[in-house]
Amino acid sequence: MNVFERFEKAKMEDVYRSIYALGSSEVHGDFSALLRHHVDGDPNNYHISIYKMRSEAEFIAEIDSIVRCLLDSTIHVHERFKSKHLEAIRKFDEVVRAELSTEPTG
Repeated sequence: MNVFERFEKAKMEDVYRSIYALGSSEVHGDFSALLRHHVDGDPNNYHISIYKMRSEAEFIAEIDSIVRCLLDSTIHVHERFKSKHLEAIRKFDEVVRAELSTEPTG
């Protein structure tokens, strides 16, 4: 059974297509990750860098996606097991989502 089939069996295809795909792209250095981290410019005028720093906006967007997926997963797990902590986690989720939806300063 391949990785996608495992996620599919767990009915978590959306997690596979989002957080897993993002992490896998970075860890395994797929073509899009290599372009993001090592190539500047356009197809007609580019240069290769050992490592290209990401902008703050790119970094924040990636972290935002990861945090949202993890919080959604946490809520689903606590719902499934009827956790006594579910309400506190939902409140934390609201705070985090409000914070993530604001523009960074500085």
